[in-house]
Amino acid sequence: MESSLNFVEELLKIDPDNLDILLHKANCLYDLEELDEASQIYDSIISKNPENSLALSMRGALYYKKNDFDSSLNNLNKALEIDKKNSIAYYQRASILMDQNRFKEALKDLNRCLKIDKNNSDAQYNKGRVLRVMGKHKKALKYVDKAFKNLEEDSEQYHQRAIILKNQNNLTGALEDLQTSLELNPQNAGAFYTRAMIFSRQSNFENALKDLDSAIAIGKAEQKEFFYNGFAEIYKKQGKFELALKYAIKATKTNPEFYYAEGTMAEVYFYLNDKDNFFKSLEKAVEKGFNPDQLEEKIRKEYKRDNKYKDIKKKLLTRGYKQYRTCM
Repeated sequence: MESSLNFVEELLKIDPDNLDILLHKANCLYDLEELDEASQIYDSIISKNPENSLALSMRGALYYKKNDFDSSLNNLNKALEIDKKNSIAYYQRASILMDQNRFKEALKDLNRCLKIDKNNSDAQYNKGRVLRVMGKHKKALKYVDKAFKNLEEDSEQYHQRAIILKNQNNLTGALEDLQTSLELNPQNAGAFYTRAMIFSRQSNFENALKDLDSAIAIGKAEQKEFFYNGFAEIYKKQGKFELALKYAIKATKTNPEFYYAEGTMAEVYFYLNDKDNFFKSLEKAVEKGFNPDQLEEKIRKEYKRDNKYKDIKKKLLTRGYKQYRTCM
C-alpha cells in the first residue's frame, strides 16, 4: 500500500488538481489508517465536487471507523442519492445497520451490493453473518464458504463459520474451525466463548470453564455479560444453582439490559422450585425484550397452561421481541 501511495504522490506532482488521483491518495491513506489526513483530502474533494459519490461513500466509511455513525450514514445516504449503483456505499451502510442490530435492512443493502458486485467477498461474508443471526444457517454457511475462497485467512472468519456449524449441530466441524481460529489469533475471546458453549453441550464442563476463564481474561468489556452468563449456564447444567445465580446476577450488573441473564435466572429458580422468583425473573426478562420461547423445553411444557405464564407471554406480544446485540 505504501508503494501505491508513493506512485500516487508522483502522479500528483504532474497533475496536483486531479480529483481522481487525490481520491486514490485518500483511499491509500485510509487503508494505512492515516484517517485524519485521508479525511482532509475527502473533505477537499467534496468541497470542489459535492456530487462525488465515491468520495462521499469513502468519507462515510471513515466516519464509521471513528464510530461516528450519524455522520457516516449521512454521507452514505447522500452518496446513494447521487449514484444508486455505488456498491461501496451499500456495503458500508450495511455494516452500520448490522452494528445497530437492524439485520433485515442490512440484508437488503448487502443484496443490493452483491447485485452490483457479485464477487464482493466482504459482502458475501457479512451476508453470511446476518443470515446466521436471523437463524438461516444453511444459507449463512453458503455465503460464508463463498467468501472463504477469496478472503485471506482470518481468525474471525473461522469463528463465524464455527457459530453457523454449531447451530447446525455440526459440533465436530465447529470445533475444527475454532481450533484454526484460535491458532490464527489466540486473543479471540469470542472463539473461546463459542468453544466453551460447545464443550458445555458435550458435558465437557472442565474444558468449558477453562475456555470461559480465557475469554474473561482477554475479552472486551462489552462481551463480559455473555461470558458471565456462560458460567451461569454451565453451573446450571451441573446443578450448582447458587453459583449459577451468582454469575447470572453478575451478568445483569455488568449490563442491566442483558435479558439472557434474566432468562437464565428464571431457569435456575425453576430448578430450585422457587416459583415466585421464577416469574419475577421471567417478567423482568420479557420487559427487556426476552422471548419465553427461548426457555428450556422442559420449563415451557411445565408452565404452558399456567395463567401467569400466559400473561407474561402476552406482554411479549404487546412489547415485541427485541433482538439483543450479538456477542460476536
